[in-house]
Amino acid sequence: ADRNANRIDVTDKQGNFKAEFTIATATGNGGSTGGVGFSVDKEQKYLIISDLTNNTIWFLNRADGKIIGRYGSMGENGGQFFGLHMIAIDTRGNIYTGEVFNGERVQRFVPENTRINPNDSEILSKYTPSGDPWSVTPAANMPRYRLDPNWPNALPNKWKMGGVTGLAVDKDDNVWVHNRPNDTIETEGHFGLNPPTADCCQRPPSMIHIDKNGNTIGSFDAPQGHGMDVDSNGFIYLGNVVNGIGNVRKYDSKTGMMVKETPRTPETQPGGNNPEAQAAFRAKYPPTTP
Repeated sequence: ADRNANRIDVTDKQGNFKAEFTIATATGNGGSTGGVGFSVDKEQKYLIISDLTNNTIWFLNRADGKIIGRYGSMGENGGQFFGLHMIAIDTRGNIYTGEVFNGERVQRFVPENTRINPNDSEILSKYTPSGDPWSVTPAANMPRYRLDPNWPNALPNKWKMGGVTGLAVDKDDNVWVHNRPNDTIETEGHFGLNPPTADCCQRPPSMIHIDKNGNTIGSFDAPQGHGMDVDSNGFIYLGNVVNGIGNVRKYDSKTGMMVKETPRTPETQPGGNNPEAQAAFRAKYPPTTP
C-alpha cells in the first residue's frame, strides 16, 4: 500500500513491479490506501483495503483492481471509522480494523451472505454525506459484512487503547494489536496515578493479544512502531520507527523479549515529493547495503 500515492503496488516474490491499482485518486494528505488484506476463498479473488482518510473499506477484484464496492463511513458509532488505519483478515473471513486519531479502537466485521434489510444496506452504500465523491454502487459480487458488536470485550486493568498502528491475526485466529500507549493524554490516565484520582483510565501495554471471543489473553510492551505481522510459530515482527530508526524487530510473544532485528541504514530515507533526495539516498545505500 502506497498511501500518499493512493495506490496499491503489485510485485512478484522477487520485488519486480507488475501492476498498480489506484483508489480515490484525489484524496489529499493521508492518502486512501492504509492497509491490504485478501479474501479467504481459495482464489483470493478480492483485495480488502483500509482507507485512512476517507474512513471506508474498499473491495477490489484482485485480478484487475476494479473497485466493486465499499463499506463504512466516517463517524464514532459502531461500524463507522475515525482514522481507519489497519486491517487484518482471519481464516473465517472476518475483517478486523484498527483506528488512530479519535478512533483508537479495534472492531470486527463478520461475513453477511444475505442482507438483513436490503433497504438499509442500499442507503449505507449510496448515502453521500457532505457530497462525498467516493460513493459507489456495490457490485453484485461485493462481499457483504456486518459489525460484530460483541467483540472485543472491555480491556482489563482499565486500559485505554491508543491509536492502532499494527494489526495481525495469529494461526489460532486470535488478534494481536499494536497500539500507541503514549496517545493516552494526561486527563485520561488518572486511574494509573498512585493513589488513583479517577475511575478511568490507565496507559496500556503497546502489544495486546485478544482472542476470538474478545477476551484479552496476553500483552507485553515494545517500542511504539508502525506495521506488524505474526508468523505460524507465534513470533511477532514490528516495524520500528523509534528515533527515526527504520527496521524490523522480531519478538517472542510469550516473553515479550526481542530476539532479532534487521540491519538498518545510519540515516532515514527521505520522504515526500523530493525525488532528487530519494535518488541520492538510494545511490548511497543500494538494496545490497548490509
